[in-house]
This record gives sequence, structure tokens and C-alpha cells, in this order.
Amino acid sequence: MAVTDPSPPIASVRTLTTAGVVDRLTTPRALIGLFAWTAAVTALLVAYVDRPVAWYFKTAASPEVVQIFRMTTDIAKGEWPIGTSLIVLVVLAWRQRRTTVPDQWIKLASLRRKWAYLFWTAVVSGILVNLLKWPIGRLRPRYLFEDGSYGFIPFNMDFGALALPSGHTTTAIAVAVAAAIAFPRHGALLLILGLCLAISRIVVGAHYPGDIAAGFFTGGVTALLLARHVFPDAVGRSRL
Repeated sequence: MAVTDPSPPIASVRTLTTAGVVDRLTTPRALIGLFAWTAAVTALLVAYVDRPVAWYFKTAASPEVVQIFRMTTDIAKGEWPIGTSLIVLVVLAWRQRRTTVPDQWIKLASLRRKWAYLFWTAVVSGILVNLLKWPIGRLRPRYLFEDGSYGFIPFNMDFGALALPSGHTTTAIAVAVAAAIAFPRHGALLLILGLCLAISRIVVGAHYPGDIAAGFFTGGVTALLLARHVFPDAVGRSRL
């Protein structure tokens, strides 16, 4: 007589991986949703939030706090991640040429792909954000402080006036998201650092919150699309 197992079947557990997150966030539906959400949030910030926040940090914020952010904000300039990743790539290439251990060679090759991903994320996001700034033409907070000017002048030839999206934020978030994708074990810390650099642009009076929101979308989507379509082998394998 056959004996049946009375215990219920164990349901399979689907584990979310870094690659899985990238795939989910880069579907057409997800990208359209992210764009619509960003556009709505940015519009609300422009209409109701940006001016009072800018005036607060201009007139009421602690000078000590502003100075701290002023000392760190330029870390988000594109030159820093591009230069750093280039140096690391040169060092890794040199080490890879000198090694005779197959496992070590493979490990170094993998690291080179990850750092190449970071490099190109910084480059592409920087080019993209500058292409977007010109036709949008949003005036920076300094124009509000000087003569009350607030709004948009599309195709403005004064590059110093072009605020949206924030270039620093785009770079900071693009590199932070890319680094979190490539090295997911440190993802939370990397994203927090990127967020702090983005916020610094508001604190020092260089950008409005709406510029930061647009920079989040531009940088984050750039990193995600490059991870899925150009550098899938640079995506970390950690489970989330």
C-alpha cells in the first residue's frame, strides 16, 4: 500500500536579484510611469515649493550647515567620477596584464567591466543632461535672488542660467545607481551618498527642488538603461 505524504507542498520562493530590479524598472511601462511621476512631481515643485525653499536656504538656513554642504557639493561634478573611474580602469588593466593566474585574470576582467559601466554612466548622463538643459531653459535661483526673475527661457544662450535638470544631481544619482547596481552589497550607502550630494545643490542655492527631481529621473534612468542594454555583465549578483 502506497504511503502518501500528508505535508502540503512547499511553495517556491522567488528571490529578487539586482538584475531582476534592473529588468523590472526598464520595461516600457515602468519607464513611462517613472517619467509621468517625475513630470507631475516636478510641476508641483515648480508651482508651489521651489521659491519658498530657495528663499529659506538663502535667508534662514544655518550658515554652518550651508558651508558644510558647500564644501562637498562639487564632488558631484562629472570630472570626479570620470577621472576616478579612468584611473581605476588603468590600474586594473595593468594588473590584469601582469597576472598569470586564470581566476585572478577573470576577476580583474569582471571589475574592469563594472568600472567601465561607471565611467560610461557618468559620461552619458553628463551629455544627456546638457542636451536637456538648453531647450528647457529654466532660470537658476540666483536670478530670483537678484531681481525676482523666476521661470523658463527656452533655448537660453546663457548656460549659467540653465537649471533643469540639475547636472550635479544627474551625475550623482547616475553614478550612485550604477555603483549600487554593480556593487549591490553597498547599494544602500551609495544611494544615500548620492541623495546627500543632490540635496546639497538646494542647500547652497544652486538649484530648486524641481531641478533635483528631474535630475533624479535623468541620472537614474541612464544608469538603468546602460545596465540592461550595454553592460548586463556588470550587474552585481547579490540577492535583495
